[in-house]
Amino acid sequence: MADHGHAADIPQMDYPEHERTYTGFVHFAEVGTLLTLIGTGIGIAAPSIGWRATLVPFVLMLLALLLY
Repeated sequence: MADHGHAADIPQMDYPEHERTYTGFVHFAEVGTLLTLIGTGIGIAAPSIGWRATLVPFVLMLLALLLY
């Protein structure tokens, strides 16, 4: 049978840090999705700047990743 007891040598999880990390990830995903959708819309509406419109969210997301 499987042992359903808890191991004594496993450290407790740091829930506040876990919640902070998860909240940061969700915020990063939301902002990145919105910026990408805006850049895609601009790229569709203005074909002359098509590839540059999606470059802006990409650079902003990289900056957010490096600075956050």
